[in-house]
Amino acid sequence: MDIHPDSSTITAYTVAGVPIVLIDEEVAGVSTITTDNYLGGRIAGEYLVKKGKKKIAIVSGKTQIEGSYNAERRLKGFQQALNTARLSIPSRCMIEVPHYSREDGVEVMPKLIDAGVDAVFCAAGDNCAMGLITVAKEKKVRIPEDIAIVGFDDLLIAQLSTPKLTTIRQPLMEIAEAAYRMAVIHRDEILRKPQNMKFNPELVVRQSA
Repeated sequence: MDIHPDSSTITAYTVAGVPIVLIDEEVAGVSTITTDNYLGGRIAGEYLVKKGKKKIAIVSGKTQIEGSYNAERRLKGFQQALNTARLSIPSRCMIEVPHYSREDGVEVMPKLIDAGVDAVFCAAGDNCAMGLITVAKEKKVRIPEDIAIVGFDDLLIAQLSTPKLTTIRQPLMEIAEAAYRMAVIHRDEILRKPQNMKFNPELVVRQSA
């Protein structure tokens, strides 16, 4: 997952007869499985715009580094949605976090509250979004009235939080099953001809936005 092998690595595996299956990455010459992260980011941005939000922040994983494919694609899709609405990400409200964790969300939320944002797309995932919600509740910031929050993944925790988290669902089980089938059942086939699969994300509307 989130690995971008160079051409020499790909050649070495191919010569050895070992298939490569990448998840959440796209590289020519190997099999890839990914959610359409660009579409997911765009859906999140479009939804928040339709809700009347004007000052929309994004919390994403690190971009411009090895393994940053999904973060970059989600950011670009989100920016496209805002550009279409003639909006832009407010100054200092495009924040990158290292771990996609609840602790990341706890750390960055005070900055977003101080910046006066009215919505956050937490492209860094649902766990990070939980940290955002925790701090908002501690500071008596109403969700979604004061700040709407949209996550990414649709983990079980999204349904258990208070308020329940609006998020972008990616079909994690289907992705895992597809990777297994490629690597084990269709091993010889993908060695001869690599396959590319892309799953569509979908918006799951709950109480946080």
